[in-house]
Amino acid sequence: MKLTQQQIDDFNRELVNNGMLDGVEYLGHATSHSLSVGEGADPRTNIDLSNVSELSNAKLNPNAYIKINSCYTGAGGWGAIAGSMANHMDRSVFAFNGPTIFSGNEHQRTAGKFAPSTGPLYLIEDRGTRLLEYRPYRP
Repeated sequence: MKLTQQQIDDFNRELVNNGMLDGVEYLGHATSHSLSVGEGADPRTNIDLSNVSELSNAKLNPNAYIKINSCYTGAGGWGAIAGSMANHMDRSVFAFNGPTIFSGNEHQRTAGKFAPSTGPLYLIEDRGTRLLEYRPYRP
């Protein structure tokens, strides 16, 4: 499925049409260079380094945060999607530097990478993965 300009606009609209926000969290598939909102690999199917500049933070409070709950979005330093978003949106972005897994307990890694069939569901860092904070880079 190719992400149309309308779909990018829909994603951006969530940032600007919900009043003033204290934070935004994305949960979905991703790579170090893109958020897979369109679930395809063709150009403009996702939010990536080429179109981060189209996102708005006009409705985020001054101290609002962005957290990306996805694998590898914090891997690659300032070249990662998290670093790019932090600089463009001029605020902290939290992202994982490695793989994530589903668990029924927010503090316990479960065997396998499948969601539990009942009970609460958490997306947590896999072993060796850390949640990083990217603050806007000002040389």
